[in-house]
Amino acid sequence: MLSRAFLLLMGTTVLSFGSFTLLLPVVPLQVSELGGGSVAVGACTAVFMAATVAVQLRTPSLLRTRGHRWVLVTGCALLGVPALVLPLVGAGFGVLGVLAVTAVRGCGFGLLTVASGALVAELVEPSRLGRASSLYGVAVGLPQLVTLPVGLAVVASHGTSPVLLAGGGLGLAATVLARTLPAGPLGAPPPAAGTARLAPNEVAVPVVALTVVALSFGATLTFLPIAAPERPAAVGLALAVLTAAMLVGRGLAGPLAALAGQPGRVLPAGVLLAAAGAAVLALGVAAGGEGALLVGAALFGAGFGVVQNDSLVLLFVRAGPARRGPASAAWNVAYDAGTGLGAVVLGVVVAVAGYPWAFGVTAAAVGLVGVALVVGRTRGTAPGDQVVTGGPRGSLPHV
Repeated sequence: MLSRAFLLLMGTTVLSFGSFTLLLPVVPLQVSELGGGSVAVGACTAVFMAATVAVQLRTPSLLRTRGHRWVLVTGCALLGVPALVLPLVGAGFGVLGVLAVTAVRGCGFGLLTVASGALVAELVEPSRLGRASSLYGVAVGLPQLVTLPVGLAVVASHGTSPVLLAGGGLGLAATVLARTLPAGPLGAPPPAAGTARLAPNEVAVPVVALTVVALSFGATLTFLPIAAPERPAAVGLALAVLTAAMLVGRGLAGPLAALAGQPGRVLPAGVLLAAAGAAVLALGVAAGGEGALLVGAALFGAGFGVVQNDSLVLLFVRAGPARRGPASAAWNVAYDAGTGLGAVVLGVVVAVAGYPWAFGVTAAAVGLVGVALVVGRTRGTAPGDQVVTGGPRGSLPHV
């Protein structure tokens, strides 16, 4: 984890995800400023994630044919460069223009997420996969501590254009850094690496758990600033708290899973913790309490961090070294599809019933999944009940 390639990957991750998280709540605000309603605002995030997921499904084959560095550099470029023209496109073409540019950026994000996730498994020893995944999660989430509150503060005082340009600049910086990665293969996967598919029973539990919690996450990032426009400082602080708690949750999940000896052991607890946080957030939106927003964000962020890490490690363990690309794609599709679906579903619920009900629906959905995981655990069918044994050096453990 101290190799030059791994450290370069972490730096690229910080910059590229900083670009992503900086603009994730700001582009919907731009759409709102341009006159888009709640459905259009939700569609902004949904279009981004739909393009992301479509590209993620094809990225494993690109990793085999073009290499990790090409995929990573291209992803960073497509994510960053289009953001630089968003102010002009919005002024000239309105909401539809912003959505078109957003789709291009989503394609870049799809390439970036699968390539960076697969590289984590390629660059570290199997025994350190859980801890490396935690460190990768910190690199993903760390920029949010700055970008989310600062971005919203700048929007409140200077509008969306400066933030959109800053997001593009971060994407360009990530592109430059990614080009310094080694050009050749960064690991030693078998010849058939990435060609085999994962069976539904191998991915169902981690994918469903991650998708549903990500749904609530996408809804929160998209609609919380709009649901409480009279409290911009409180919303910005809540999003910062959510990010910090997510970092803590993901950072602790790796060592906890290592102590347990089995991935998936802490997944039910993470989902239930996220459900509790989503419920408190819903109360904060309904009652207008700033304290509830902060407490809910802390609980939800910690639970989501645990879910992210444990689901990723569980997928890599079940996939083995020959299917790292598909495992990374499955995890990222679940994360991003859930985030986009949350924006769409919540946009419809907001239009019909209002913000409090919308946040309540997400809390109920996450809670139901958490209960199902606990029930599965008590019946001996939950993830992590199988015995995990260590594979040889250069391969992943297997279930």
